[in-house]
Amino acid sequence: MKMVWICLKQDDMGGVCPRSSRRHPLRRKNCALILCGILAVIGIMQLIDDDGEDWQHAEPLGSAESEARRLLKLLSTYQLQCNSTFQLGNHSAWPLCTEYSTGIDLETQHSHRHRLMYTVGWEGDFSMERTLAGNFSFQAVVVSSRPVIDLMGIPNITVINTVLVPNDYADFSRNSYGQQTLNALWAERGVSGAEVLRLAQADGRDTLRELLHFLVNDGLLAAVNHLQIQVTIDKLDEDYLYSWYRTMQAVFHTAGYRIYHTTSNDPLCSQVTMMQSCIYYVSLLRHPGPNVLCMHPPAGFGDAATEERRLVSVMTNIQDSCTSIVVEAAQEEGQILSYKPSSGTQWHICRARSSSPFTLPCTILRFRLSADLSLSEELAGQGCKVYTLLAHRVSKYSDTVTSFKLRPAQPALARNNTPLSWEEIIGWLAGLRDISVVEIDAPGVEWDILTHLLDTASLHHVNQLILVGSIPDHIGRRHPTSLRRKYSELQRLRTHGFHLVYSENGPDSQSYTLTYQSSIH
Repeated sequence: MKMVWICLKQDDMGGVCPRSSRRHPLRRKNCALILCGILAVIGIMQLIDDDGEDWQHAEPLGSAESEARRLLKLLSTYQLQCNSTFQLGNHSAWPLCTEYSTGIDLETQHSHRHRLMYTVGWEGDFSMERTLAGNFSFQAVVVSSRPVIDLMGIPNITVINTVLVPNDYADFSRNSYGQQTLNALWAERGVSGAEVLRLAQADGRDTLRELLHFLVNDGLLAAVNHLQIQVTIDKLDEDYLYSWYRTMQAVFHTAGYRIYHTTSNDPLCSQVTMMQSCIYYVSLLRHPGPNVLCMHPPAGFGDAATEERRLVSVMTNIQDSCTSIVVEAAQEEGQILSYKPSSGTQWHICRARSSSPFTLPCTILRFRLSADLSLSEELAGQGCKVYTLLAHRVSKYSDTVTSFKLRPAQPALARNNTPLSWEEIIGWLAGLRDISVVEIDAPGVEWDILTHLLDTASLHHVNQLILVGSIPDHIGRRHPTSLRRKYSELQRLRTHGFHLVYSENGPDSQSYTLTYQSSIH
């Protein structure tokens, strides 16, 4: 959405600031400037409301208490589930994710990743450095302005005494007078990346946040797998908290890290709101890729109403047009076609040809709870192979699919007359190529089906996706976590190359029919 800035002329301010011989002209001018500022703030708020993903324009909340509440929600909400962690000592606040293919590789001595750990700042707990260096052949480097006597002389551990400062280009003395940037230090030592980078402490109240800010901007974190950040809140200052919120959003959206663990120095710090003298130990992992579900940060305070507004926004904001995606489209091709048979479900898809909505030969998959023979027959009449996968769940109160019945039955599958497991269905899908349309119209389990298809990269050969997605869950609730997961899944569709080209609200206003077109198929 474009924002229009409106400033009224002095002559137009009569109703707001009436003329008076007793008023100085500067007062009328100041009043006009104030009104202009108010309108600008309203415009920014409207921009944020229309585009919840535009985190760079997240506005200050006006009070330290509100900023603390929003930042705490961001820091304490996990974005990635790590099922296997390595805890280094009973008192360590820094667990390491060791899950296969995403976490740290502690077993393989010749890993393709950098077996290097960097710690910035002095901290009393160096058990991670000792363990990785002593037991797993890591090179551990501690950069601190204070001497670290306990680590002197330990094999595979190097202590560098220097003041590490942010790579602020406005600071011409950043690499002189006993101080340097991490950029210069890594260039001097020939470091191209690290498995673990821990930002534990820095000199100055806001130096660590500024250091992290410039590491994100410079792209220095691109070759770092594990990132650990110590967020120190020693004072409930509005600007300080807001700066941390924006920086942590940049760590997610720009640098591509996901929070998998957070703890604090005091249990009370992780409850309703922040307190002074709170330290948060945040462990993050680089995004493992689009085949792994990673939750997006909470919207605002993470309440249900805000999460739902963001979800509806991504469901209704058309991301692209058929014409711009279907490159080879003729004049009447590449346009939205409302395809409705004599009875049954109506589809809205991108036209492939002037005479037919599909490019032949075509294959169509329909994930449903019940058969829709009318539409399937007419699709087959268009020359398409139509497969219906009838989802089965344990009970009507479950939102998880356990098996499918495939219609028509396929001779390639040994169990044609009995329900097929997810593994069998995914294996069968792997043998299909050039799928024209995948329809997911299974109220209550549609999001579970979408998750499985994304996790297994089964939509890679799909041209168009039709999703009937409900806002409430399978029993009618609007839980913030459920809404945030649905939003995250729709955003994950974009990473798989799908763009929203059509959206229609359902008759009950509780669901949306969404048509996605692949830009890479």
